[in-house]
Amino acid sequence: MTAFAAHGPVFALVDNDVHSARLMKRVLASVADHVELTWLGDARRAKRSLVELFDQRSDSMPDLVIVDLKSHSSASADFVTEIRNHAKAAGVAIVAIVEENAGTEPGRLRHAGADAVFVRHPDLAAYAAELEAMTEFWVRETVTWPIRA
Repeated sequence: MTAFAAHGPVFALVDNDVHSARLMKRVLASVADHVELTWLGDARRAKRSLVELFDQRSDSMPDLVIVDLKSHSSASADFVTEIRNHAKAAGVAIVAIVEENAGTEPGRLRHAGADAVFVRHPDLAAYAAELEAMTEFWVRETVTWPIRA
């Protein structure tokens, strides 16, 4: 997806809720206007797209994958487990989003292969700060910048 971004990185969002995806896109644009967020849809659609992009080492690979699936199930951890080897081989980090009081979920996601876990705060300002921290994580911790971006 980097090939389509004229000025910055592309983050791919895996989210089964269109309203949540739209909110993230608006909030991320307010704190990191250089980042393009592409919503890939639910886990099934996203897995098909990402595996193909990673395995082909396509110029359209995202620079970061954000997983925000059903918080009341193991959907996010299951998805991370399914794509982690493909993403790692392609040099793309995976981060996950959890609810504020997620209990043991952050540890489960890291064990599944997430490189970092961030919190979906109910307060908009706190959520914006968390998305800004996610962008800073990408700059600080990934090997794709500025190589592919």
